[in-house]
Amino acid sequence: MIPDRVRVLGKVFTIRYMTWTEADDTHGMMTMDNAAIRITSGLDADIERDALLHEVIHAVDESLKLKMTEEQVHALACGLFAVFKENPEFVTYLVRQGT
Repeated sequence: MIPDRVRVLGKVFTIRYMTWTEADDTHGMMTMDNAAIRITSGLDADIERDALLHEVIHAVDESLKLKMTEEQVHALACGLFAVFKENPEFVTYLVRQGT
């Protein structure tokens, strides 16, 4: 199921899907002002998930004022996505409530 929102450090971001013409040749974009993430519709599932993680990392970066470069955000998103995809049990462990 494709999420329609994501909470990032206490702030709820809406997730919407857009067409290529709206995307301006990008897979996604994030705006802090209106807490919105836009992802290009019709992408391959893994590319879509990677793009969504990429935009979430931008939200974390801006929230914490880390000042990451686009290259750093891209590399971190690619690396984390690969770890999560290759280790679903690890992701389950990370998000499990309690002990």
